[in-house]
Amino acid sequence: MGCHFAYMAIVAALVHRTVSGRGQYIDTSIHEACALTTEAAIANYIYRGEVLQRHTGRHHAAGPSPRTQFRASDGNYVCALVGGRLNPKYIKELADLLDTNGMAGDLRDPKYQDQAVINANASHIIDGLVASFIASLPAEEIYHRAQECGFTWARSARRSNCSTTGIYPTVGSGRRLHTRNSAGALSIPARQRSITARPGGSRGGRR
Repeated sequence: MGCHFAYMAIVAALVHRTVSGRGQYIDTSIHEACALTTEAAIANYIYRGEVLQRHTGRHHAAGPSPRTQFRASDGNYVCALVGGRLNPKYIKELADLLDTNGMAGDLRDPKYQDQAVINANASHIIDGLVASFIASLPAEEIYHRAQECGFTWARSARRSNCSTTGIYPTVGSGRRLHTRNSAGALSIPARQRSITARPGGSRGGRR
């Protein structure tokens, strides 16, 4: 993990050098890199007494969370981050997407303008409607349909390496969202600071 974050800092430093003509000093901490990768597992254990569980294709949590990985008709996996985004506006957009294959089900029912109804039917929406839609089409076709419906969806990876890429809805500002794959690689803007320190935890390095 230390190497993983170091290479991202190196790439950011190279971009900075290209733009500004100035070099960078990179100071990478193996300890901090590993602690960051636990996603607050230590803090949750110390302060809440919770043991976070690994959830495939999504952030870990103390309890169950909505599934994100679905197999498309060609055997590839698509990571659809639908849970946590279900609200009346998103339901309408999701219905438009699913309807490209005639599979919107009951999503156009006015009852889904009530957040309480949406919450009560989350499993039906995710494990039923979304899962069925993805299972009916090849991953690449799903990607293109999502693009046409205004979603920023990343192509899913092949089943052979069991890697998937995130699927994110387009945000109102139109800015590009960053995507994270199952190996943890994150596309970051050059201005984002590098994570720093030596094996020992120093934060003294210049960015």
